[in-house]
Amino acid sequence: MNSSESNARSEHRPILGAQIMDDPAATEEKIDLWFRTLADYDMPLARVFVPRGEEGLRRMDWFFRAAEKHGVGITATLGGQPSPESERWILEVVERYQGSPALDSWILINEPGWAPASNPLAVERFRRWLRDKYGTVEALNRAWGKDYAGFDDAGVESSRPGAFSAAIPFLDWYTFWRSHLTWHLHWIAERIRKVDAVHPTHVNPHALITNLAANSQDLPAWRSFLSSLGASAHPSWHFGLLGRDQYALGISYICDLIHGASEPKPFWITELQGGNNTNSGTRPLCPMPEDIAQWVWTGLGSGADRVVFWLLNNRSFAVESGEWSLLDLQNQPGERLETAGRIARIVNENAAFFQESTPVKSPITIFLSLETMSLQERFEQSSPVTSTERGAAVRLEGRGRNAHVLAALAFYETLQEMGIPVRIKHIHDFEWDSRTEEPQLAILPNIAALSADQAKDIETFVLNGNTALITGLTGAWDPENRFWSLTSRFPLEDLVGATLREIRTLDTDCQVSLLEPEIALPSHLWVGEIANHSAHVIGRQSGWITAVRKHAGAGEVFWIPSLVDVGAWLDDHRPLGQFLASVTSPFVANLAFRFAGPHSGCLLRVLRSGEDYLTVIVNGAAQAKRLQLRHPDGVMPTVIWREGSTVSPTGDVTLAPRGTVVALWRDVKRSED
Repeated sequence: MNSSESNARSEHRPILGAQIMDDPAATEEKIDLWFRTLADYDMPLARVFVPRGEEGLRRMDWFFRAAEKHGVGITATLGGQPSPESERWILEVVERYQGSPALDSWILINEPGWAPASNPLAVERFRRWLRDKYGTVEALNRAWGKDYAGFDDAGVESSRPGAFSAAIPFLDWYTFWRSHLTWHLHWIAERIRKVDAVHPTHVNPHALITNLAANSQDLPAWRSFLSSLGASAHPSWHFGLLGRDQYALGISYICDLIHGASEPKPFWITELQGGNNTNSGTRPLCPMPEDIAQWVWTGLGSGADRVVFWLLNNRSFAVESGEWSLLDLQNQPGERLETAGRIARIVNENAAFFQESTPVKSPITIFLSLETMSLQERFEQSSPVTSTERGAAVRLEGRGRNAHVLAALAFYETLQEMGIPVRIKHIHDFEWDSRTEEPQLAILPNIAALSADQAKDIETFVLNGNTALITGLTGAWDPENRFWSLTSRFPLEDLVGATLREIRTLDTDCQVSLLEPEIALPSHLWVGEIANHSAHVIGRQSGWITAVRKHAGAGEVFWIPSLVDVGAWLDDHRPLGQFLASVTSPFVANLAFRFAGPHSGCLLRVLRSGEDYLTVIVNGAAQAKRLQLRHPDGVMPTVIWREGSTVSPTGDVTLAPRGTVVALWRDVKRSED
């Protein structure tokens, strides 16, 4: 294969591929067979780990020769801690393979994101970070409640705080560690760029549904040195907060999360579970063909540029031996690989559409806050998140490390089941002061830690003619765990025309009774009581004001200081769906496609290319579903993937258990021409 063919492959999108794992017993002929298999199944991308040592690189030469022979691109994974030794190795590898026509891209390191660890390099850099933040040791001592003689005395002894310890040392350590991981990745990217300024750089964080802050992943901060951002998405390993029927939802959520952090650059699903995991992972799972189809089509319908399976071939050793493979245990192509290959061929047959397609989104954004996640990490480590009453376990997720994430997931799932596509953005990675022709809706779910600047950004956003829906204890604390209304004033008080009077923990009937519209929203643990100044009351119960609405400037804001989102996640999200149908109505009127009503376990992804559309409709449940799809007049569907599911020209959709139906929609008159 020549360089022009390699460039053509790199420009084509989307591409399916798989990780090829080396095995010490594999011959050069076996490696060649693996690459030929990918080519035979129209999956021209192999991810590989580059080993250290001359013997490992000699075997890696076999990989590149096989890739060149069969027209398969290689995305090569590097790694290493910042050190002269790692730098020499990275430079050697990049120099060795940068000229290969098979080289597609570099992955900086596998699955970056680790809990903070007090290694010597990190502690040294942390002390410099503290010096930059505080300036003098006296200022550090006041903040930390310490009596250090100098910054070199500062340690990380408060990384596991007790209930009465100062929060700031813990939060400083977590805030620093996010920047430290960013610096680490940037260091690897700079080493690559010393030699290779051409091939793209990429990275694949993992476990993104659980707490981003615990793994120190400030994804938007990586945009400057990456060509694309990806993620590992293994339902049996990374979807611990989700049930079996929510696996497609998890894929969709991860895609929107990394898209929000990477845009305008592309995003990948860098690792997608390809086979069974008998002993590894948190749940045993052997994906069926319908799972493979559902996960891949959900990723493609979300706009993923690449979908790469983990793995192509079974390993005969290590903890994952005999697991995760698209091949069967006889190392033969089986039903999973056949399914992936069929999808790849369909994508190729419709390359003209996919090449220019973009995911359709509504002007609705759900926001995530790393500061809130760090604060809630601290809360969980100093207080229990489970309790026992009368011999029964009581769920206390609202005070745990995932309280904010569960609130965001509740809104995401509820809107997805209505067929409403949304954006997911980090609160520090959004142009709050921009003015758009189309009004926007910002959902701020239990963002407990809010800075004064962030509160001002939200106020500007609303005054400019947009809408904010604020729930939970959003803005109760600042990012250093100071309770705002006890140190100065509630930072959103002017915007919402009210402040928080009390947080009332309720043993029974924990709900928010709305008056406009008249709906009872299940809450979790507590109901926030409001001291109203100038807002319109839309929720009352037991003599308390529990929800308000206020016009501000050209926009408006809804404030419900209760965990109605976590309550929906744990209990019944249909009432939240009824409320959202009312709130989102002005923002979804122009959507070309959406469900006629809510459908539990279902989701809709839409791509647009010119005047044509592609819809991916998914049923994550084990029961068949029927629904109605709203669509533009004068368009006709051509179903390109059905597997027992159908969509009619009138929008009637029948979905098999775990079924997926994919259709291309074109204007009837243009189709006739």
